[in-house]
Amino acid sequence: MGGIPKPVALQSNEQWLMRVNREGLPICRDLHGLFTTVIISLCDRWPDWRFPLAFVLPALIQRMQALQFVQIVRDSANGIQNMLSLSQTKTSFTMSSQTAARICQAFIRAHLLERVPGQEDEVYAPSPKGVHLVDRFVVRHGIATRSVSNLLNVHPICDKLLFLERDEQDDVLLSDAVVRILFNRMVGTSPRRTEPSALGIVLETKQVRDKEGQMYETARFSSTDALNWLVDYTTMVSIDEAIVLAAHMVRLGWLESEQTMDVSQSNNVATVCVDEALRAEHAAREGTFVEGEMYYLTELGVTMAWKVDWVDQPASKPADERPPTSFFYGDRLNEMRSVSPRLDAFDLYGTYMNAHPSAQASPEIPGAPSPRARDVASPTSVPRQPLEEVLRSANMRRSLYTFLQMRQDEKPLQFWCQVEWFRSDCRLATAGLLTDTFSADAVDVLPSEVLRESAEKRPEGMTGPQMRASQQPILSLSAQRRIGSLLQSSALNLRLSSETSASLEGALEAFARGASGTDSTRQIEKALGHLLIQCGSAQKEVKAQLNEESLPKYYEALDCGLWERP
Repeated sequence: MGGIPKPVALQSNEQWLMRVNREGLPICRDLHGLFTTVIISLCDRWPDWRFPLAFVLPALIQRMQALQFVQIVRDSANGIQNMLSLSQTKTSFTMSSQTAARICQAFIRAHLLERVPGQEDEVYAPSPKGVHLVDRFVVRHGIATRSVSNLLNVHPICDKLLFLERDEQDDVLLSDAVVRILFNRMVGTSPRRTEPSALGIVLETKQVRDKEGQMYETARFSSTDALNWLVDYTTMVSIDEAIVLAAHMVRLGWLESEQTMDVSQSNNVATVCVDEALRAEHAAREGTFVEGEMYYLTELGVTMAWKVDWVDQPASKPADERPPTSFFYGDRLNEMRSVSPRLDAFDLYGTYMNAHPSAQASPEIPGAPSPRARDVASPTSVPRQPLEEVLRSANMRRSLYTFLQMRQDEKPLQFWCQVEWFRSDCRLATAGLLTDTFSADAVDVLPSEVLRESAEKRPEGMTGPQMRASQQPILSLSAQRRIGSLLQSSALNLRLSSETSASLEGALEAFARGASGTDSTRQIEKALGHLLIQCGSAQKEVKAQLNEESLPKYYEALDCGLWERP
């Protein structure tokens, strides 16, 4: 009996409000979590046995109104021999029938659910994309039940799903490199394809003349097929989101329409426009994508798709040779994450950013091929978390900040946190909710870790730029308190290049001056946009310094026992 582990049961119940996007729906990550939870719940007690592993929407809405998910994790009890610790977490989702119905429609728009053909009623089942998310969820959490296995065996699954990084407001972080990756995945490796799959959309060959009259072979496709593919095989949540990305492909000169239909006849048209200063070389300033039109790959698009390999980037390449974004290809049982630095300097107003990544060191990826042997850490070494995870973890961030305070080098980390808070203030100003600058310690808590409430409501009839212009005085005060005060510190100026520091100071002064007259909104908007771009550039330099100098010293102190582990 002495050799049999004895269980120690621990139970914790958590409850929180789900984060929502601008449309009032759960953000993409929470939408996926809610979808997988409700599908697994339906597997155990299927609501309608008339349809094998399928359901009508009213049954799904009813289940979502009072949904519970209980997870039990087994682990060894610390310090107790032959003991097991069983921790139980119960998550409850409570919502009205109207909210549940809206979320179900969001499932359908995100192609997580699809209609079952041949049924008179509106019968739905998980799509291959939805089954992929369920499979990934059960593998990650160790869920093994017969009902879930039946679901995964009955319905087809999407073998690969491209996960896109999003900002705190749930917008996809776009850059030229992100669009390039999606473009290559969408058109695949061959100009001939008769069935859509994770390898690309349906393509048929086409002969086109270039500007000099020379014929070249390319491929044509339906815009509807392309938009559906982008939603089916990536984490985009709607056709409206996909058409914006497709418009950027047109703007970059990779796609061109055959102009077979009038734009006014289409139900969905997207036009994107970038600032002239951010426009890449040989790219247009505007691009339009029309749903229902036929498109073909231009000569530049053919070159990008089938003569240059931008998709399978070796993990051993330096970070500055890889796209400036974070993503991973989601396989059923394997997860590969890009080691490129995260694109932090996203534009608040949806302006397309073409930022260059800093040449900071990239974290190691387990299982990724590498030409050099890896150092094996001793058993007593503290696990090396990437800087991004350290910054987003409250305990690790506070511990690192206290360590840097002891070395009188805390200003860079403080600056990074203050920029995060200034971005949050700008978002609140866009909605007309910024009434004062938050007084909490910027390092102790980030905007994503606190609920910022206000009784103020945005006046009707005012656009986002008009609202930001009306709140320019308080935004200027926020910028001076959060960023301007730190720029006076010599400790921070030592970490920033003189050019970056001067540009940021100039942007602060220009925004603080404000504007007057009939063109004041445009001038303030331009000054604020320039300030945010300069903040992003300075934040990248600070982050590179933290990653290359401060973080290694912090981990060394933890390993040697010179600093207490958080």
